[in-house]
Amino acid sequence: MTRTRAKQKYIAAVLELRKATRQLSVAEKKLTQAEENYFQSPSPSTAKRGQRKEAAPT
Repeated sequence: MTRTRAKQKYIAAVLELRKATRQLSVAEKKLTQAEENYFQSPSPSTAKRGQRKEAAPT
């Protein structure tokens, strides 16, 4: 492989890595936001019209 071709492959690899890093960063932000939304919202099994069900007396 010529030095010029090796340099082109290196530059292409660096650019691909930068692109993947940006995509990973965006995905991490989306995951964090989704986790925050999930843990802040009431669970459908325990919530009814925004209020939590009372435990049935035993």
